[in-house]
Amino acid sequence: MRTGRLLFRSLLAGGTAAVIAALAVPPVPVFQTTAATAPSLKVTATYPFQGTSGVPVYTVEFLQFSSSDGDSNTADFTARVEWGDGTSSPLTVVDTYPDQMAVISGMHTYARAAVYSATVHIHDVKNDARSSATVAGTITGIAGHGVAQTLSTQPCTVILAVLTDNDGANPTTGAATVAWGDGTPREKAVVVAISGGRYYLVGGCHTFAKAGIYMAKPRLADSQGSQATFSAKLTVTA
Repeated sequence: MRTGRLLFRSLLAGGTAAVIAALAVPPVPVFQTTAATAPSLKVTATYPFQGTSGVPVYTVEFLQFSSSDGDSNTADFTARVEWGDGTSSPLTVVDTYPDQMAVISGMHTYARAAVYSATVHIHDVKNDARSSATVAGTITGIAGHGVAQTLSTQPCTVILAVLTDNDGANPTTGAATVAWGDGTPREKAVVVAISGGRYYLVGGCHTFAKAGIYMAKPRLADSQGSQATFSAKLTVTA
């Protein structure tokens, strides 16, 4: 009891400041909390696509993406594409890789040949996270195939390719050339309409120095700017 009295007198001797300091309550620690970061979507790869006007573009894999929370349940995501021609449609989300998903289209038909920018929108329905990406699509108006042939070293009027032009342009008015595959420079090719303009033949005339197998490459463009190159295997005999 005497010790307590001496301590109290000592505090009084030290003045008011000493009393307040002795009776002060230690500060209460303040704990800061950090708000949880909402999951986000990240596009990890995009894939340009190609097609022909008037012909459906089937099953295009536009891009791959992932969610920062590792969610790969495709039911949690929706996707939609603006094709770049004024139309849009829903897309399918599939689980293709570990912690990665891909956006797949069904099909779409472009009316005209052009280079399009398709914008894909992804929505994480569960977390309301969104992301978009632009994918380039090159649509040509020319479709067809090369024609394999066996011929002599001095052929003339060789049919190299058969094609259609789906955007209403006329490939007979565009530039047409052919590389014969023997190292000689490109030469002018001829484009002729058949079947009332439904189909076209691409041909040319060339002299080969020796017999062999050559891969000719006819290339042409139509009046709308569409371009196409085909391959024709030529077996040249002596």
